[in-house]
Amino acid sequence: MTFTLAACDNGTTDHEHAWGAWAVKTAATEEAAGVEERACKLDSSHKETRPIAKLEHQWGEWTVKIAATEETEGEEERVCTLNGLHKETRPIAKLDKWGDWAVKTAATEEADGEEERVCTTHEGLHKETRPIAKLEHQWGEWTVTTPASILADGKEQRVCSLNGSHTEERVITKLISLIETVEVQNGTFLYGRDGTSGGTLVEVKEDFHIGKYQVTQAQWKAVMDNNRSGFQINPATGEVQENRPVERVSWYDVLVYANKLSVKEGLQPVYKIKGSTDPGTWGNVPTSSNTDWNAVEEVPGANGWRLPTEQQWEFAAKGGRNTAKGYTGTSADTYYVYSGSDTVGDVAWYTSNATNKTHEVGKKKANELGLYDMSGNVDEWCFDKWSSTSAGRVVRGGSWGNSAADVRSAYRDINSPFVRYDFIGFRLVRS
Repeated sequence: MTFTLAACDNGTTDHEHAWGAWAVKTAATEEAAGVEERACKLDSSHKETRPIAKLEHQWGEWTVKIAATEETEGEEERVCTLNGLHKETRPIAKLDKWGDWAVKTAATEEADGEEERVCTTHEGLHKETRPIAKLEHQWGEWTVTTPASILADGKEQRVCSLNGSHTEERVITKLISLIETVEVQNGTFLYGRDGTSGGTLVEVKEDFHIGKYQVTQAQWKAVMDNNRSGFQINPATGEVQENRPVERVSWYDVLVYANKLSVKEGLQPVYKIKGSTDPGTWGNVPTSSNTDWNAVEEVPGANGWRLPTEQQWEFAAKGGRNTAKGYTGTSADTYYVYSGSDTVGDVAWYTSNATNKTHEVGKKKANELGLYDMSGNVDEWCFDKWSSTSAGRVVRGGSWGNSAADVRSAYRDINSPFVRYDFIGFRLVRS
């Protein structure tokens, strides 16, 4: 800033002021403005002043001096950091006094609810709401609605105890059967034909599944919780004891096993004695011929395990429609002499190679259907009576103790249904 005076008081000529720095003359406070001054360097009697604005308070944080309650207001205060004597107060509003929370909209499993409370301080004008979380299902125990079987998955369900219309379902995985099977398609074959000669043309009308192996000691024990086999020690070198065929089981014993296995695997039991399919009601297994057990019935349409008919057994032993010598279903068909070969030792354990004992199933060559031991190892019970006038039941296939002639696919034998021999076992079929 520059300006010119006409003359100084001491009579000097006009000159331009050369001002010094501003200096505080009167300090500003929070109550009053201050003054600062500067002097001309050429003539110190020449001075200029200007105001210094009042100081603004440097306030600290508000702190509660008197806490508010639901009945009275409170008070809070803050202090100037420039002068602790300077303070400022303000009221704290009375606290709202709330009533209890009350449900306005009930929560369900599908949606949140809402609850509300009312301020009693202001005569109900103030209200506050908050959500009520959706209800979690209170599930009961899982119960089976469709049992699983070896044929299909099952289902089980549980119900919410808060709302019985809310249910949850899950799958029960299909069971794995103890018995590995091969499917045999229906067909016509020469029943009783020994290789290339003889036989009667018969029809197996329905497809069926037959055990790939003779039932083993392990499979028997898994259902019956016992093992009465005669050969329970000293398996042949490299063979597994529990995979030897079960034997010393009567035809009556097998009826019990078949129904128990069916129930265990979710199938409908086939055999009915004295009006019941539950072996627990049949009484002890007879050890002599028994009229009730001899009169066993098959439940029509039941899909459970059963003994093969004699014709089913022979059709499967001869390879069914897969017979290696060509299937036509006519009287022109011919078959292997033994199940799967014309060479007995390839497919059968019999007197010349069995060393007077059973062997682990599946160790010999399979037949055309992939079935093992249909010739030799142990005889196999069939369901059929030997004749209409006999209580004896058919056994097929021959055993470890038989000659080659007796393990031919066409060979038949008979035994009483109550006998338990160490050369008779079985395999099962189902629809």
